[in-house]
Amino acid sequence: MNKQDAQRLQGLVGSKVNMDDLTFYMEHRVSIIKDRLLGVKNWEEVLRLQGAIDELSRLKSLREEVLNPRES
Repeated sequence: MNKQDAQRLQGLVGSKVNMDDLTFYMEHRVSIIKDRLLGVKNWEEVLRLQGAIDELSRLKSLREEVLNPRES
């Protein structure tokens, strides 16, 4: 993430409490998606749900990305 984008997101992740709440929400959503994954009958839906889980899991690193942006 470049510095300009990181600055826009600092208000969201700058507070540990905010990030903890966001992480709680992400973990809750992953749990719901995993439950849906158990009943899926077609491969395309499996891939879509797995992608959603991957993206939610990746967002857990958002605070680290924002606080340590790469040079642009």
